Amino acid sequence: MEAIKASELKIGNWVRNIDGVEYPIENGWQLDEGDTVYPVPLTEEWLLKFGFEYDTITYSRGELMLSSHSDTDLSSYNVWWGTLTYGNLNFQIKYVHQLQNLYFALTGDELTIKPIKK
Repeated sequence: MEAIKASELKIGNWVRNIDGVEYPIENGWQLDEGDTVYPVPLTEEWLLKFGFEYDTITYSRGELMLSSHSDTDLSSYNVWWGTLTYGNLNFQIKYVHQLQNLYFALTGDELTIKPIKK
């Protein structure tokens, strides 16, 4: 897996180290010191942690909707924002930090971990 460029990250983004330990970026010095970090694959577990709800074919949180690229390939998700009336962002996303950054760009709010409803 290829390392993430520091320019792709912001405080709060979830990453993993070379040993696979996942953690959020807490300070810019972590990147300034040259720490090598790797992306965290976006999975159903992460979507549920972030408060997305599943409804047969899509995961949604507000106007942001994601669906798996295919039934057999769960390594990337197609992304939609709003309804077709407002236009359609249709591209793929694979990593947690990408989702966090996209959510912030669209809403101005941080995507935080929510307690999972049982």
